[in-house]
Amino acid sequence: MNTPENSYMYQPPQPYYPQPDPEVIRFQNEKRQMKSTMNTIGTMILIATVVFFVFSMILSIVYYALVGTKTLQSSLDSIPLDILSGLANVAAIGICGLVFIKVGKNKVSDVLIFEKVSLKKLLAVVAIGFTVSMISNMMTNLYLTSTYNMGLDLNIDIDTPLCNSALEIIVYFLSTAIVPAFSEEILFRGAILGTLRKYGDTFAIFVSSLLFALFHANFVQIPFAFVVGLVLAWSVVYTGSMLPAILIHAANNGFSVLSDIIYSNIDSINMSETMADALSIIFVAFMAIICLIAVVKLSKKDKNFLKPAQYDGILDRKTRVNNLVTSPTIIAGTVLLLIESFINHSTV
Repeated sequence: MNTPENSYMYQPPQPYYPQPDPEVIRFQNEKRQMKSTMNTIGTMILIATVVFFVFSMILSIVYYALVGTKTLQSSLDSIPLDILSGLANVAAIGICGLVFIKVGKNKVSDVLIFEKVSLKKLLAVVAIGFTVSMISNMMTNLYLTSTYNMGLDLNIDIDTPLCNSALEIIVYFLSTAIVPAFSEEILFRGAILGTLRKYGDTFAIFVSSLLFALFHANFVQIPFAFVVGLVLAWSVVYTGSMLPAILIHAANNGFSVLSDIIYSNIDSINMSETMADALSIIFVAFMAIICLIAVVKLSKKDKNFLKPAQYDGILDRKTRVNNLVTSPTIIAGTVLLLIESFINHSTV
């Protein structure tokens, strides 16, 4: 049968498939990727915590088993303990940071950044960071003193070696000030901060500082470590280099080591605690003046030097925070560190 050319042929309606919004797809992909990143960071914190605890326990058992034997019978027995402590720090923190960078498929140069920084800028940033750290530490000590006078001892006793020789002092300084400055910066200001910066510098600074504070497993030290973490992370973001953070960290720890040595050997150096306290206050006041000058100098050159760059990604703040607080491994790591903090204080 022939059909006229102008006749109408019925066509059934075609189903309508709406085209997905590219922005929605991008949002979901970014959200999924961030969840994976947060879980990886939480896993790394868990592993670092467990490794540090186990490694420290094993090394302590080995050390105390050898004390008094032919292997450790010299007057420099504190040196092996300091060396073992440094090794535990490197194994648990530094190596975990490097492994995380590798597992996360990040380029080392993108995470462990060391851009060239002018000497003046470097010294100014280090002065600011060191001063903030010392003032925060001083406020913590004042709080501990006040609570102790009220009958509440919140401090955790840490055996400070009586360093009677230059070699003991050098080894103690290296294991307590220098080694942690490198290993902890690799993990917190390198692996964690560097990985999270794609979700905003402010977010990365806050999260890396919070995890850094919790990792100290000390309720009294957590606020101090958080403030120090903030200034360390800021120094990396502002300068584009981890060098200022390493120097600030080493200077802060070094100042604490020097104070420990002075107060532990105060009788042998013919100095009263009042004089030591006065010298410490004078030094902090001097550094505060240097810090103020540095802030004025930097603010004249860059009015936004204390403000991290604005986040221009697709994930809103609520989504980023939600990914943080709902990450199973972040929750597990936080709980584990809080339990460790409680145990530390319950045994005081």
